[in-house]
This record gives sequence, C-alpha cells and structure tokens, in this order.
Amino acid sequence: MLPDGFVRVTNKAAVVEGIRQSASGISRAELAETLGLSRSTISAIVDNLLDCGLVVEQGTGASRGGRRPIELKLNGAVGRVVGIDIGASHLSAVVAGLDEPLRIESGPQECLRRVFGLVEAVLRLAASDMAHVTAISVGVPGPVVANLGMVSAPPIMPGWDAFPIRQRMEDHWHKPIRLDNDADLAAVGEWTFGIGQGQANLAYIKIGTGIGCGLLLDGNLYRGALGTAGEIGHVTISDDGPPCTCGNYGCLEAMAGGPLPSAQFWP
Repeated sequence: MLPDGFVRVTNKAAVVEGIRQSASGISRAELAETLGLSRSTISAIVDNLLDCGLVVEQGTGASRGGRRPIELKLNGAVGRVVGIDIGASHLSAVVAGLDEPLRIESGPQECLRRVFGLVEAVLRLAASDMAHVTAISVGVPGPVVANLGMVSAPPIMPGWDAFPIRQRMEDHWHKPIRLDNDADLAAVGEWTFGIGQGQANLAYIKIGTGIGCGLLLDGNLYRGALGTAGEIGHVTISDDGPPCTCGNYGCLEAMAGGPLPSAQFWP
C-alpha cells in the first residue's frame, strides 16, 4: 500500500507536468483522460495550483458537445526554480522555468526559433549577452554526424534529417558550436565530473522519451560511423511488442521509454 502523502505528491507532479507539456493549454477533463485520474482528484489538484499561482486559466477551448472547457497553463511569471550544487571546491547554480515545453517533431525551424529566444532570455537573466559567450555546446536526442554538424535519420526527430543544425546556429550567433548526441555529452560529463572519473571505459544510459547510450572506449568518445553506436533504444527486445517511432516493433524505446506513462500515477 502506497502512503497517501506519496500518492498526493506524485499525482500533483503529474498534473504540473501534463500542463507543462501542453504548449497551447489543456482542460481539466483532458488532464483526467491523459493521466487516468478521477475528475475530482484533478479538480482538487488544479484548485491548489491556482491558489498558489503556479497555474492560470487562459480562456476556453473547443467544445465537445457541452460548455467550452476552461484551459490551463503554467504561469510564466512565477514557477522559476533554482538548483544549487555545493561542492568541496566549487559552487554552481542554475535558474530555470517550468513553462518551456518543446515538441521536437515541430521541426528544426520552429524548435531553433524557440532555442534562440530562450538563450537570449537566459542571458538577460544573467545580466549578460552573446558578446561574453566564447562557445556553445548543444545536445540533441538523435544520432549526430559530428563532422557535418547534423543528425542522420533520427527516429524521434522527424524533419531534422540532414538539417544543418550547427551551421544554422553559427550563422545566428556567430560563435563556435559543438553539436553532439545528448547521451554522448552526458557520458563525457560523467567521465569529467562524476562517477566515471579516471575510467578508460564507460557506458552512460539515458532513459527519457527516448533511450540512448553514450560510450567511452579507451578514453575516447565512440559514436560509430554514422553516430548510431549508442542507439540501443532501437534494439528489438520483443517481436510482438508495440510499434516504435523508427518503424520497427518491440524496440526497447517503445517498451520502456516515453513521456508521462499513465502507470506512474494513482487515482
């Protein structure tokens, strides 16, 4: 039996994430349907979020036969979160917002427009500008052809294949850009600062909407000829499994990855 407090906190986090992922707004009924929670549970959580100002009502959506539903979105004026890392010889801090959903399937033009806007906002928040930036590192959830600065046949990035991501960013910012797979960059980070320090060989497993692996072999980042060495998410583990974004069935990613799996939440 799960403790009541754990269930309440988990359900509340699920509702916040459900609202965050809906860029155009989402109704209480849609939240209940998406998360598999009761209408009364959703209403109680939303009322609490409205009272504390984290969520706002933004008008009405399309009718499904009755009254037009009131749509919800995160309040961009609040909801900033601060992360602080206190080490033995360093102090790091990051400020982030809760209202930055992004759908990679929107394509490179729309997504990069959002990237450019967010970077400018972060620099303003830090009382800085691009003139103070030396270089920029970018991680993407797909196989990267490093020497070309683009992705190759990325399963969860429709419309991005062979798009010149690095060149587009360099043209916009006029700064050196390092483009790499997100799991590969995480592996390098773990090797540099984390539990992988001093190790010649390391495998970093990333589980999210997709599943990937960053590999360090003999102290070098190993991508494979087309950047697909770590694409373990598309290994078939069940011939009778569900369809995957890559076109196959039963891939590890199709069975164990993905946003907001409803099995995490409790009515």
